[in-house]
Amino acid sequence: MTTPQDLAPTRKSLAARVRGWRVDSAGVEQRLRDLEAVARAHRRRWVMVGAGFLLGALGWIAGVVPTHPTTMVLVAGAVAVLNAVAGIISERGWYRWWLIYVLALLDALLVGVPVVWFGHGGLVAAFFIAVLPYAFDQGQAVGDFLVLISALVYLAASQLHHVLYRSDAGLGAATYLETMVFIAVAMALKRIPARLIERIRHTRGVMGVAEHGQLTVRAPAAESDELGFLEKSLNRMLDEISGTISTVQREADEVAAFAEQLAASAQQLHATSDAVTHTAQQLATDLSGQRAMADGARGESAKAADQAESLRVRAELMQADAARLVAAAERGRERVARASQTLRTVAEEVRATASTVVGAPAGPERRDRGCARRTARRGLRRRGQ
Repeated sequence: MTTPQDLAPTRKSLAARVRGWRVDSAGVEQRLRDLEAVARAHRRRWVMVGAGFLLGALGWIAGVVPTHPTTMVLVAGAVAVLNAVAGIISERGWYRWWLIYVLALLDALLVGVPVVWFGHGGLVAAFFIAVLPYAFDQGQAVGDFLVLISALVYLAASQLHHVLYRSDAGLGAATYLETMVFIAVAMALKRIPARLIERIRHTRGVMGVAEHGQLTVRAPAAESDELGFLEKSLNRMLDEISGTISTVQREADEVAAFAEQLAASAQQLHATSDAVTHTAQQLATDLSGQRAMADGARGESAKAADQAESLRVRAELMQADAARLVAAAERGRERVARASQTLRTVAEEVRATASTVVGAPAGPERRDRGCARRTARRGLRRRGQ
């Protein structure tokens, strides 16, 4: 299983080694966390100053604290000035990686002031106010530093109380026992947030690796607490994302193959369209030729129509001539019929005349024959007219 350990550099800076950063690039995030911790500590320190001064005043009134109120006021004022300076530094954005250690030491010294006033005892529990917030905010390195510093400050404050006020016990067995109990409890309490912060940072490292595209990375998810369930949810999410990406990649490959098919089909369609265009151009050329032929045929048809019209006119004229010829022929036929009738009549008359002549004497007969011939000629002339 891939982990974010492969992102660690070969050499670490001093700040990375002291603060426990895995990579120097985490310094930006650590700076933001430090600034937030400084801002919260600044607000918490005002409460600590007010509560410590009030506790000292009440102890002086009760006769438990031998410190004069003027000293309390001066100490509270000095701590207030230091806290104000720390606030100004925080507001102006001035930052150094070791500043969190200086402010943690200031908090331990501030908690040690009531121990100087009251002496050793139950006030050792007040050091948890200085230790636990930094343990939750900064993790194991700062927590270990604060446990050690708080134990030393407690011992020093107890000894200073013995020196200033001549108490019956300085660094006695009770003081060392209280210190040992404080260290044991503080280490146990500190380990809980330190372990939790380490697991959270490791999970964030896994998420950072996944952000860079390495979806094979997985969180440990070995615990059954809320963070463990969160890590399991993260692993399931990465599985789903990997499956989704695989599906999308497969579909993208299918789409790419389909696109290639479409490209080939488009090329075929382009070739077909070129052939169709060429055929259309040929058809257009043929249609142009046919249109020209149709125009020529239309001209020839017009000429043929003109000729047909002239032929029709000539036919009508010939029909009129034929009608006249038929009428003339009919009249000739009638004339021939009348001539034939006249000839038959003349022939009958000639026969009759011949018969008459045959029975008459010769001299008068010849005269009658001449008369018949002359009569026949006049009849034929009349028929011809």
